[in-house]
Amino acid sequence: MASKAALKGNRIHNNWFWGVMIQRMSTICIIGNYIFQNKCGGIRLAVNFSGQVFIDSNTVKNHSGPALHLQPDEVLQLSKLGWIEEKKEFLEKAYNFPSDIDPQLILKAGSLYSAPPIVTNRNTLLLNNLGQQHPKEQSKPLVKLCAYCHEKPQRGRKLQRCVDCKQAYYCGKTCSQLHWSKHKPICSILKGQHFFTVKIPPPIQDFLIVRGFEPSLINIGNSPPPKCGEDFIIKIQSGDEFMRYNPNALLSVYDQSLTIDFQFMQPDIYHLIMECGVLCHKKLSCKKVFCWAAYAKKGKYIRIRTDVLAPFQTW
Repeated sequence: MASKAALKGNRIHNNWFWGVMIQRMSTICIIGNYIFQNKCGGIRLAVNFSGQVFIDSNTVKNHSGPALHLQPDEVLQLSKLGWIEEKKEFLEKAYNFPSDIDPQLILKAGSLYSAPPIVTNRNTLLLNNLGQQHPKEQSKPLVKLCAYCHEKPQRGRKLQRCVDCKQAYYCGKTCSQLHWSKHKPICSILKGQHFFTVKIPPPIQDFLIVRGFEPSLINIGNSPPPKCGEDFIIKIQSGDEFMRYNPNALLSVYDQSLTIDFQFMQPDIYHLIMECGVLCHKKLSCKKVFCWAAYAKKGKYIRIRTDVLAPFQTW
């Protein structure tokens, strides 16, 4: 269904997903909003067909992901012929396509059916695409702001520190309480060294399963295996795309050599990924983070360090 809406003068912040997610066939004016500290990014525009999006006079800041993300051109151009065949009846009714139209003609003119947004030069975009940041880095800005509402304290008042980690600052009790559900899992990490020990499951003997990776990942599977007694870098990735915040989702973990490559469940690590990680290839909701790890208990476990993050990798 096509929809029309206006989003004006709102403070949109601290969402686990994007600040604003514009779905297909939406006509919307996004004007004068303050969009900040959302865990995936600021504004994401999906394939929008003939819907028109107008973005003006917004402040979009402090995101690990982009301020504004558009679907790649190959998606905008409706390149999946099977999808067009399946939706042909819908296209006939919605866009008055003749019933005998060749879907290949739609493919050739696909860009006509995804209207680009109108983005004025009056939008303010600051501190976006920050990449992975440990909570210790996030909690030490040049100017101290409330960790929940991102505002400076009122004149004559001081921000109050979290009594446990003494790293997060708040305007007062109300902001502290509103932020506690998100702050609680990383509060202990901010206090000092923190490790999680995860058991390595036996390998799956199924030759029908083929592990696939994005072509953009450089040298994946082409490095020496990690050694016992030495620290190495692992990538931990959250669950499936377009998934709601779910601390019990399966996490994928692997090293560059793929010697370690399995799934596990750990709510605190999931929270750390969503809080500090960067978006994966599709720039939707799946996130990743790089951590230091070492073998433990004669190589049957890995010990994951979370008080600091490893350097960002290209694999």
